[in-house]
Amino acid sequence: MEQGMEPNQFQDQEAIDSIASPEECMTISLKLSLGHQGKKRVFRVATTQVRTTKDKCHHIQAITTTVNGIPVVLVPLMEQYKGIFDIPTSLPPHKGPYDHRILLIQNAGPVSKKPYRFPRVKKDIIEKLVQEMLDQGVVQHSTSPYASLVDGSWRLCIDYMDLNYVSVKDKFPFPIIKDLLNELGGWLSSMRMAEFDVHKIAFKTHDGHYEFLVMPFGFTIAPSSFQSLMNSVFKPLLRI
Repeated sequence: MEQGMEPNQFQDQEAIDSIASPEECMTISLKLSLGHQGKKRVFRVATTQVRTTKDKCHHIQAITTTVNGIPVVLVPLMEQYKGIFDIPTSLPPHKGPYDHRILLIQNAGPVSKKPYRFPRVKKDIIEKLVQEMLDQGVVQHSTSPYASLVDGSWRLCIDYMDLNYVSVKDKFPFPIIKDLLNELGGWLSSMRMAEFDVHKIAFKTHDGHYEFLVMPFGFTIAPSSFQSLMNSVFKPLLRI
């Protein structure tokens, strides 16, 4: 008997392993359903998928039970750690030396530019996105002498080109960044800005002046800062 299996679970597995035809599969499934009706353990409504090979005996290749598309064996694990999958509703904690900093070259002054002109439809989208970030606490209203521009694309990306030009570049090494970024989502908002550098990444839109409290998209050394944090977090696992 496999470790962690109850006797009836083991018997059910034996019955499934011995199935030779779709008809027998249906019969076994009905028996299993009836046999489990009196148990206290209740799952959400699940879907059982039966896949058969196309040989003469019609042997069952796989029987998979899913809940909302998730294999049922993973449901208890996901319930146990469901907090991990929640959408954050507050700012991430400060991470000390790994908060994102912006060092400027010598004698660099504040970068400030007038807002771009936008058609009405884009203004509506910008207002909506900025309000969402205000509600989430990702940005706040700003009185900073710095002001970069929203670049006019459909994705809210601040034009930090002039600020990038006067920033000291971080040469921290990182892997093939394009491959990593394609597999990551929302990583920028997981890093706080150093409090004394928040004013440097202020930005303007047609209806206001704001500044990020988390690392923004479009800044030149954002990938290096994030890779430095990841190396620190996963240091015990590197080169295993």
